[in-house]
Amino acid sequence: MIAEFNNNNNKFTNEFDRNAFYGEIFQRLNYEYRNIHGYLSLVVCVFGIIANVLNIIVLT
Repeated sequence: MIAEFNNNNNKFTNEFDRNAFYGEIFQRLNYEYRNIHGYLSLVVCVFGIIANVLNIIVLT
C-alpha cells in the first residue's frame, strides 16, 4: 500500500479504496453500528454509574 501526504487537508491518502481493503461486511457493520452507537454508549454509561454507586455503598 502506498501512502502519500496530502497538504490540502493534512491527511495521508491511500492509493487503494477503503471498500476494497476492508470489504463489504465491514462497511455494512460500520453503517449499522453508527445507528446504535449513541444508545449503546448511553446504556453502558448508565450501567457504569449504577455499578460505581453500588461499589461506593458497599465499600464505605
